[in-house]
Amino acid sequence: MLLAIDPGHPSHEGDQGCVAPGLVEYRYTWEMAGLLRAHMRHCLPEVETILLRDACDEVVSLAERGQRSADAGVDLVLSLHVDSEATSHARRSSGYYWPGNSVGAEIAEAIIRSMPDPLCRPRGYGVFAARHGNGSDCWLVDARAVIAPHKATSVLIEMGYASNPIDLVALLQNQTQTGIALALMAGVVRAQQLMGV
Repeated sequence: MLLAIDPGHPSHEGDQGCVAPGLVEYRYTWEMAGLLRAHMRHCLPEVETILLRDACDEVVSLAERGQRSADAGVDLVLSLHVDSEATSHARRSSGYYWPGNSVGAEIAEAIIRSMPDPLCRPRGYGVFAARHGNGSDCWLVDARAVIAPHKATSVLIEMGYASNPIDLVALLQNQTQTGIALALMAGVVRAQQLMGV
């Protein structure tokens, strides 16, 4: 199996993603991609991994990320992000998959259910099809460039809300970060089962 890890942001000059005390999204997703890759090498050595940006500060457009994964012929793309809202009410992790892709839906579900407390969600919540943007999910119009249907199954994971104080504390803890990496690996294991690779 070939896995592409997409550390979200920067997709254009000045794009840092969300920013909160102690957390800048593009740096955080880069660090989490490295942590995931290290755990993958130790626990799932049969899974080859590539990164869709080669350095923390490298600017790679969303379309380029999708093209890189398509060109490499990857089986699965995990796109890592941190969410943020204008208010502090929204919290916990969530996962997005290509509409109609039941494999992507099951992988997203496996990851979200395996996330460490307090970022996990109950079964059946927090997993969404990445439909054309309208209303609150209009940002997904751009994200679809990364998780667009090509050979790979692609899942976008929002690991938590930097705008929520409970999530933010959790996201910054080493123990939680390890738990997030393990949850992402649970999704890879589910992908192996579903895809037979």
